[in-house]
Amino acid sequence: MPKPSRTLVPELGAAVARYHRPLLRHLRGKVASDSDAEDIAQEVWLRAAQPPAEAGSAIGNVRAWLYRVARNLVVDHHRQTARRGETVLDDAAAAALPDRRPDPERALLTRGELRRAAAAIRAMPARPRLIFRLSRIEGLSLAEIGRRLGITRQSAHDHMVRALLLLQNAMDDGDDREG
Repeated sequence: MPKPSRTLVPELGAAVARYHRPLLRHLRGKVASDSDAEDIAQEVWLRAAQPPAEAGSAIGNVRAWLYRVARNLVVDHHRQTARRGETVLDDAAAAALPDRRPDPERALLTRGELRRAAAAIRAMPARPRLIFRLSRIEGLSLAEIGRRLGITRQSAHDHMVRALLLLQNAMDDGDDREG
């Protein structure tokens, strides 16, 4: 016949109902984020539900035992955080961080600039467009482009200058139309 399961905290359901919220409030004051507090609280209840083999008797003061387990888990949490070298922000500090995304107006202007640049690149003559792509997109040096295309480095440079001037003129023309 299987041995009935036993919990370290008798009447675990009643203990959860009585102590969960106060324990969670207590933990929120001890760790940086609500999610860490919730994780630690969950671990407290797991330990109460699955006692170690050496735990033979019931607990006299359930509340004190739960808070002691929670305190030990908080200490472990802080040690692990320090070992990993993390900087932990509480939820309020994380919410106060500035949003690095551009505002909608800036995003719209940027998309317009990208469309103008793409159109200018498509309108370039074949050789300057190819050299621009090899240099700016594939990251090749002018010497590497020259070797790949069988032209001198100076010739690759001249085509690149032409491509950049065409691109700059196209972008300047777009700015004149918007302004």
